[in-house]
Amino acid sequence: MLILGAIGAAGMLAEGAISSWIGVYLLEHKATTGALAAAGYTVFTLTETLARFAGDRVNERIGPVRLIRAGALLFASGLVVVLLSPNVWLSIAGLVLAGIGISPINPLAFSAVGHSGSEDESAGHAIGHFTTLSYGGLLGGPAIIGAIAGVGSARRRAA
Repeated sequence: MLILGAIGAAGMLAEGAISSWIGVYLLEHKATTGALAAAGYTVFTLTETLARFAGDRVNERIGPVRLIRAGALLFASGLVVVLLSPNVWLSIAGLVLAGIGISPINPLAFSAVGHSGSEDESAGHAIGHFTTLSYGGLLGGPAIIGAIAGVGSARRRAA
């Protein structure tokens, strides 16, 4: 349960971080307009949503473990593109990759928890514990990332 909870927390942290910070990042580091910064988040969310519709078919073909690994790799690759690209358009392309990559992770983790019930714990209790762990990533992750970014910004201003 802890491993699945960690996967769920990481997935939710990633989604929460993008939803909370991508607009700010695009505005401050890619020198774009507010509308284009908002469009970056919209592209990420729309891509993630559309990719989830294909998730079951891909899961049937390659299996959940390979799909989570591939998704995590694609998400990380997308973030690298977002962070290292010289302009906002390449960053938005990176958000497409990130959205596709993150899309299967939490649904597969929820499914695994639902099927992992033991004699001591019902599937409902397992889902409850998992949800608590994973939403901890969603609620705490963006705040932690914001605090780290704030410290980094303060250090750059002081230098």
